[in-house]
Amino acid sequence: MPLLNPEGNAVETVPQALAGLARLHTQRADDNMPVLGRTSIFSDYADNYLALIKAAKIKKAGTIAKEAAVLKKWKNHFGGIRLDKLRPGMVASFLNRSLATGVDKRTAHLDIIILRNVLKQARDEDELIKELPLPGLTKNSKRSRPNASF
Repeated sequence: MPLLNPEGNAVETVPQALAGLARLHTQRADDNMPVLGRTSIFSDYADNYLALIKAAKIKKAGTIAKEAAVLKKWKNHFGGIRLDKLRPGMVASFLNRSLATGVDKRTAHLDIIILRNVLKQARDEDELIKELPLPGLTKNSKRSRPNASF
C-alpha cells in the first residue's frame, strides 16, 4: 500500500512517511481502510446485480425490468468508471442533466433509489466500497436526503 500525503501524492521524506503511516494506523483503528485491489467497473457490477436479483426472484419481473432500464442510463453516464471512483458530483451531474431535459423530480428520486440499491449491494454485501457516493448522504446515514439542486 503506497504511503500518500493528505493531498494524495506519494510521500518524499521520512517525516511524511511517518505521518502517512500514522494515518493508516488511524484508518485501521476506525475500520476505514481503503479497499485493496481494483474494484469492479460500475456497468459490470450493475449487470451482476441484475443477474442476482433475477436469479433470487426477490423482486417482481416489472420491478426488475424498470431497474434494468434505469441502470442502463446510469451505465451510459458513468462509462467505465470503477465503483470506488464514483463521486457524489458524478451522480449530481446525471440528476441535473435529467432534470434539465424535463424529467420530473419524482422520477429523478426513483433513479437515485435504483442506483442506491446497486451501491448498497457493493457496500454491504460485497464490501467493495466504504461509502455511498450519493449527494446529501452522510457517512453513517442509511437514507439519502435530497440536496438543494433538485
